[in-house]
Amino acid sequence: PENGYTVKYGTAEGTYDSDSLTYTNAGVYTVYYQVTADQYKTVTGSATVEITARVPADLTIQLSSNTYYYYAKARKPSVTVKDGDTVVPESEYRVTYKNNIHAGTATVKIISFSNGNYSFREERNFTIKPKNVHMKWTKLTFTYDGKYHLPLAKAIGVYPADENKYTVQMTGSGRNVGRYIARAIGLDND
Repeated sequence: PENGYTVKYGTAEGTYDSDSLTYTNAGVYTVYYQVTADQYKTVTGSATVEITARVPADLTIQLSSNTYYYYAKARKPSVTVKDGDTVVPESEYRVTYKNNIHAGTATVKIISFSNGNYSFREERNFTIKPKNVHMKWTKLTFTYDGKYHLPLAKAIGVYPADENKYTVQMTGSGRNVGRYIARAIGLDND
């Protein structure tokens, strides 16, 4: 009949207790139905409904910061993913970081879960700048005694993990009377 019938739905065969069913997450669902009408035989059956993952047309990735300074530990900016104006829940993707400790270019990978409601794979870069440090030189003047002499240097502003990552080198022997140039080398923010 064109009217005068009732359709009921269920999530299991033989159970038709809903006027409608609503699915919102990506997946494949089986919907069971029952159609009844006076003077007609009851009809039952099922249909498969598939909701596919959304591929955002207007995906934006925002990092909490695009620039950091080296500090001897991993830098991990927080990530916000948007599909247009809609924030994609963090439960829909995973975030991994690469090259995010030392000064240079670091990478954030944002990949949707394969069984989620979205489908995307993105990368964003951020910068880790070298930390500014300076050297404090001591013991710069020596009296000739026939021995080798090397001035002392201490890096100021370095993190404990980097305190012993530099050496002092000097041009010349540092043994005879004269002027010499000393350099601290090896402190490169890694």
